[in-house]
Amino acid sequence: MKQIHNRFEGHTKETHSLTFSSDGRFLVSGSADRTARIWDTADGSSKTIAIADNTGVRVKSVAISPDGRLVATGSLDEVRDL
Repeated sequence: MKQIHNRFEGHTKETHSLTFSSDGRFLVSGSADRTARIWDTADGSSKTIAIADNTGVRVKSVAISPDGRLVATGSLDEVRDL
């Protein structure tokens, strides 16, 4: 029988993307609340990465480098002429 092991709460808007580290210890999530979170799957704690801009950009994708040292986020922002 399948069961829920952990429930990760913290984003204030919908989550758009999830990825696990290669060892399964960390989960990274990207959200419409303009943050990415790095979750420790063992204890449920998290660190928040806030996207620092004023455009309302939502985090649409996340990735973890193979060595687990870097996290990348992607969004649907665009370059605009001033």
